[in-house]
Amino acid sequence: MLLTINGTLHNVPSDISEVTVGKFAEYYDKYGRALDEELVAIFENQTDQDLLELDLQQHIDKEALSWYTFFTGYNFFESKDIELTDVLIQYRILRTLLKESETKSRDFPHDADWMDAKWRIQDFRVQPGSTMTFNEVITSKEVVRQITKLGKGKWDALIYLCCIFFRKVDEPFADELTSGERFKLIEQLPLNYAMSVAFFLNSSIRIFRQHLVSSTKVEMTTM
Repeated sequence: MLLTINGTLHNVPSDISEVTVGKFAEYYDKYGRALDEELVAIFENQTDQDLLELDLQQHIDKEALSWYTFFTGYNFFESKDIELTDVLIQYRILRTLLKESETKSRDFPHDADWMDAKWRIQDFRVQPGSTMTFNEVITSKEVVRQITKLGKGKWDALIYLCCIFFRKVDEPFADELTSGERFKLIEQLPLNYAMSVAFFLNSSIRIFRQHLVSSTKVEMTTM
């Protein structure tokens, strides 16, 4: 979405495909984490429905100023020269578009065209045709640690996980994929692909845990 500030045109992302996973991790560290913590506090502490709605609208205003400030470099929090009413209204539209694009990323293809190559979200589960071994994924302490970090809102962990799970078609896993030039490359991955990895990984873990619980129950009943 285009926004003109003091005669300069800025492109503010209205779709997560316009944001790299590295840039979003940077945004989240600077603004997103505090916004999430504030939102949790609002729901935990505000019991009056009318005041809750007011608090939520003020929270969205802070989201707007944070998003526009980060992607334009212009500090909207200290702005005295720009009428913010139109900006705040515009953000409501932009916010809806961002949410819609995030939802669409859940219906991902396993293959994607990026950087003049065909990439694939690697299957987490061990089955015939799997490209990742059990030891590489399921029992990897580092992968589990990064998944835990991601669950706590530490988005830099998603970059690491994408290095493992988002690879070129037929590309074997290697330790070098999680560092150096490859890590820098994955930082440029559009957020919609990265979110696809996150959703796929979350679903796969849930399926794996359900299967593990079921298997354990069977073993217990046959003893």
